[in-house]
Amino acid sequence: MTNTRVHTGYTTKNFHFWKIVLGTMYSVQPILPTFTTEFNITVSYACMSLSMTTVGLMIGLLVFGFFFG
Repeated sequence: MTNTRVHTGYTTKNFHFWKIVLGTMYSVQPILPTFTTEFNITVSYACMSLSMTTVGLMIGLLVFGFFFG
């Protein structure tokens, strides 16, 4: 008797799905000071990179919920 597992992908009920989503979302936070010094922008503009990922997440979850929920 063989024990084979079929990987069907991530779902919103899977803990690893949310770990990937939140990890990706907040991965830009440690490099915000680098954005301000390298690109000579204000902190407000540097924080927009995190805000835009949040907006992208909201839009993605709405689309995901509408079509697959």
